[in-house]
Amino acid sequence: MNEHPLFFRMPENYDAAEKMMANPWWQPEYEDLFEPDFTIDMPFAPPGMDQHLGVGQMLPHKEWLNRTVKNWYVKDMKAYGPRDTFSNKYIIVRRCGGDVHWGGRDGHFESRMTTLLSVKNGKICYMKEWFNPLEFLKAAGLDVSAFRQNLDREGNPRDRSVLGVVRDYGVNIGGFLVSTFGTMMIIRFSNAGGEMTSQGFTKVAVIAAVFALICYYVVFFTQKERIEPPKSTVGFFKGLKISFKNKAVVCLLLMGFCFNMAIQFKANMTSYFCINAMGNPASIGTLLTLVYTLPLIGLLFVPKLMQVFERRTFLSFAGLLTVLSGIISLIAGTNLPGQIVSSAFLGLALSCTFALIWGSMPDAIDDGEIRTGQRAPGVTYAMGTFMIKAAAGLSSFVAGWILTWIHYQPEAAAQTAETLSVMTTWYGVYPIIWGALMFIFSRIYNLDRKTVAANAEVLAAKRASEREETVRETED
Repeated sequence: MNEHPLFFRMPENYDAAEKMMANPWWQPEYEDLFEPDFTIDMPFAPPGMDQHLGVGQMLPHKEWLNRTVKNWYVKDMKAYGPRDTFSNKYIIVRRCGGDVHWGGRDGHFESRMTTLLSVKNGKICYMKEWFNPLEFLKAAGLDVSAFRQNLDREGNPRDRSVLGVVRDYGVNIGGFLVSTFGTMMIIRFSNAGGEMTSQGFTKVAVIAAVFALICYYVVFFTQKERIEPPKSTVGFFKGLKISFKNKAVVCLLLMGFCFNMAIQFKANMTSYFCINAMGNPASIGTLLTLVYTLPLIGLLFVPKLMQVFERRTFLSFAGLLTVLSGIISLIAGTNLPGQIVSSAFLGLALSCTFALIWGSMPDAIDDGEIRTGQRAPGVTYAMGTFMIKAAAGLSSFVAGWILTWIHYQPEAAAQTAETLSVMTTWYGVYPIIWGALMFIFSRIYNLDRKTVAANAEVLAAKRASEREETVRETED
C-alpha cells in the first residue's frame, strides 16, 4: 500500500482505505471505519440481495455477512486515484473470496471486485462496488456454467487486434496494387520506349491521389462512428508531455518507426538492386508483391493467435523475422530464390507488426490514463502516424544517401563491381539493424494481458461513476 503517492498526500484517509481493502469490513471491530450515514450501492447484486443499502439497512446486511461468510481473504490489491491533494475518491481493484453458507448449503465464493470509495476526514461515507453476480449464484449451488464462458475473460485482446487487422488489410492491398502495377503504369504513361520519366511518375501520382480521395469520401459519407471513444482530456502540448512519459506508448512508437525504416528502405532499394545487381528488372514485382501479399493471409490468423500469445511476444517475433530477412538476403546475394525467401520473411513480419501496434495503442492510452489521470488519444495517434511517415521519408533519404556514397551512376550503362557489392551488402544489413532495434523495444514494452484487464476494470468503474455524476448534476 505504501507505494501509492496519493495516500501520502492524504494520511487521514490512508488508514480507512487500507483497512477496507485488506479486511472483512462488516465485522464489529471495523465499525469506526465508516461515517454514521454510510451507504453502499451494488448495481450487479444478484436476485435476493439489495442493490442499495441506506443508513437503516446497513446493520442487517453486516449481521448477515457475519453469519454466512468465514475465512475471508483479499489478494491482488491495487488502489487508484487522482493525484490531487483535495481528492477524497479512490478506486480499488482486488480479488476477494471466502467460505460461505448461502442458499442453505456450504460453498466457496471468489470474485474480482472494483470499488469506488468516498472518504472524508478518515471515514468512509460512500462505497459502490462492482462484481460478477454469477459468482454469488455459483457459491449458492446454482449451475450457471452456460453463462460463464464470456464473463470470465479478463479483457479481450482479440477485439482491438481485429481493428488493427482491418486497417492493415487496406494498407497492404494498397501496397500490393502499387508494387504490382505501379512500375507498369509509370512506364506506360512515360511514353519513352520503356523508360520511366518524371511525366510518368506525375501522371500515376495524380491518378492515385484522385482514387484515394474518392475512396475517402465514399467511406466518410456512408459510414458513421458507432461507438464514441473517450475524448482527450488535455491540450496538444500537455498531451505530448504525457505521451512521452508513457513507457508503453514510446515503445510502440519506436517499434513502428524501426519496422517502417526497414520495410520502406527495402521498397526503395529493390528496384535499384534488381535492375543493377541482379540484372533482372522483372523480379521487382515478384519481391515487392510477396512482401505485401503474404500479410493478406497472415493477418487472418492474428486475432485468434492473440488469444494464446501476448502481443509483446508477437512484436518480438516480428523483429526477429526482420533480422532473419536481412541475414538471408546477405547470404543469398544476387540469387533470386534466396531473395524470394528473404521477402517472404519480411512479409510475415509485416503480418505481425502494424496490426498489433495500432491495436495496442488503446491499451497504452488506457494505461497512461490510469497512471496520470489524463487521457491524450488524439496526440498519441498523431504521433504514431508522424513516426511512421517520418520513417518512410527518412528511409528514402538514407537510400539516396547510400546510392550517392557508393558512387552509383544513374546514367551509366553498368555500375562498377564495388558499387554493386556494397549495394548488395546494404540491401541485407539495413533490415538487420532496424529489426534488432525493434526486438529490443518489444522486450521493454511493459503491458501484458493481466495489466490490460485490470486497467479495463478500473476505467469501466471510472466511466460509470462519471456518468452517474453527470446524471446527478443534471438532476440537481
